[in-house]
Amino acid sequence: KILKNEVEVTGVTPNVSANVFYKNGDSEVSGRISGVVIEDQNAMFNLQSYIADGDYNSLSGYQNGIIMGVGIAEKLNLRLNDNVTVTSALGVNKLMKIVALLQTKNSAIDKSLSYINLPVAQQLQKQSPSYITDIYLNVKDYEKAKSYVDKYKRLTGYDVEDWETAKAVLDCGYYVSFSGIVSFKNAQDLRDVAKQVPLDRVLIETDSPYLAP
Repeated sequence: KILKNEVEVTGVTPNVSANVFYKNGDSEVSGRISGVVIEDQNAMFNLQSYIADGDYNSLSGYQNGIIMGVGIAEKLNLRLNDNVTVTSALGVNKLMKIVALLQTKNSAIDKSLSYINLPVAQQLQKQSPSYITDIYLNVKDYEKAKSYVDKYKRLTGYDVEDWETAKAVLDCGYYVSFSGIVSFKNAQDLRDVAKQVPLDRVLIETDSPYLAP
């Protein structure tokens, strides 16, 4: 609400991103969910243009609805209006109904990503209604985005990254790596980070033949 009141802001959409497993019977596929307020998400990213079947707006009227990537649905032999079980890394299960199918023409996205309602994503992560992992903003003049970074950080208390920086990182195709340190008892912060990184951007490192005791 604070950000929406800023005169230079034209759109705000909060997000909860998490790695999950999609299950249909004995079949299982790993991927990630993006918990959103669907009206805000569509207004910012024109989500409706990527819907191959169904209606994106059906998500707002069905709490446990899911907009599923077509690649996931194909792997699990699922169709529109079918049910699928979504399991988070914390072991929380949700039975969800496919209200629309997403097709971005990017196979990596279509085989891993689904959209669900923000409160359900928070429940999958065992978090309160105030929990979010990302906030996406549109401003009137994107060339001035960098000048707003410090201001928004003060207003929200969150780290802020302008689109130019974020896009440069994604365009470079960078990965996030995790070594054996992620298993150390005092590395909970690192494990929390690992839970949020998209599976297609994770690099697993080996510490062999030596590993600190």
